[in-house]
Amino acid sequence: MNKKVQPALLRIKYVFLATLCANTIAENVNNQEITLSLTPAPTMVTADGSFSAKIIGFSQVDAAFHDDDNYDHSDGTTIRRARLGIKGVIDTQWGYKLLHDFSNNNLPDLQDAFITYQPNKQYRYIVGQYKEPVGLEWQSGSPNWTFMDLPIVTGITPRRAIGLGIRYNANKLHLNVGAFGENSKKTSTDDEGIALVIHSSYVLNKTDDVYAHIGGSYSYRVPGYRVNPNTGESSRAIVFAARNETSTAPGTPDSLTLKNVIDGVDDTQLIGVEALYLNKAFLLQAEYLNHDVNRNDGLDDVSVDGYYIQTSYMLFGGVRQFNAKAHGFKRVVPNESLSKGGRGALELALRFEELDFNDGDIKQGKMEKITLGLNWYPTQYVRFTCNVSAIDSDENANKDHENDNANTLAFRAQVSF
Repeated sequence: MNKKVQPALLRIKYVFLATLCANTIAENVNNQEITLSLTPAPTMVTADGSFSAKIIGFSQVDAAFHDDDNYDHSDGTTIRRARLGIKGVIDTQWGYKLLHDFSNNNLPDLQDAFITYQPNKQYRYIVGQYKEPVGLEWQSGSPNWTFMDLPIVTGITPRRAIGLGIRYNANKLHLNVGAFGENSKKTSTDDEGIALVIHSSYVLNKTDDVYAHIGGSYSYRVPGYRVNPNTGESSRAIVFAARNETSTAPGTPDSLTLKNVIDGVDDTQLIGVEALYLNKAFLLQAEYLNHDVNRNDGLDDVSVDGYYIQTSYMLFGGVRQFNAKAHGFKRVVPNESLSKGGRGALELALRFEELDFNDGDIKQGKMEKITLGLNWYPTQYVRFTCNVSAIDSDENANKDHENDNANTLAFRAQVSF
């Protein structure tokens, strides 16, 4: 089939699925009054609240300028993300979400596609493609990240995959367990990988002004097969990669500052710890992640790790809030929006981070980074961001990034609903 036709057909499938969800709701609510609201996207809810459908999405327009050292980072602009989807409730206890990204070089990129069942407030079951429950910052939606993109340590963490899981929420203890295969974008025709992932957090303090928790993640994975382009041989393999987080050319392989392709893998184990403290306008959070790779006989085992520490302060106009049950940051809501005569909310942020791919005989690079960020929220749906960052990579970094010390000035305009 023509490759240009495939994306169009896939988009048609996604639209069909969204229409099917809407039709399912309509067939079950014929005798009920439906409330339609625009706050700010179309939302339909039945009078008894047992059925709902809401259009969701966001777009992020980026511009970046680099003070280059060894590697020629590309200045320019990009549509970093442009996602559109639908989520809702069916018959009170069943939920669904479908989210698609249209920004990936005009190729389809399915993000979330899952259904949930929630029999009570404590338990929630989920099946489909969704985020593997590892880490802290990654679990929040990208419109609510403190900085323009994720910490570089997330280059060693899993992303979205097809699986099933259960979330347990008590007063202070939150537990999320899942079993996963691979992402819907997998290209190998061999047996896919499997993984068991566990995340837990414990709330230390929760008042109107203060929120604090500690948490941990564990992932055991038998990765899928990958063909080595140099030897043509197929083996279980895992790929770790990280770049200067602000990139106007994300599809360029050489833009990767660190890259580690590990073949001949038996299994991997990831362990992570996290801490979060919120006090009104002040935020402090940190994560450490270690990923051990166990390989076949005769091959060296590999251990990679990294961390970040970040803080932010709301200079005026708002506070950050954390949703412990969903394990993610909420949308920043200014005390008084610009459209109502206010100034919105202004936030200053700072992050230190490091990722190390050097271990024993395996030398794939180490990167350190510092980022200063400024976020302005004129309304709860619009955000403007400026990030100034400096990276320092060692002599083992990816092609042309050896001993690279680059500075970046980046801007983002975002709307989310």
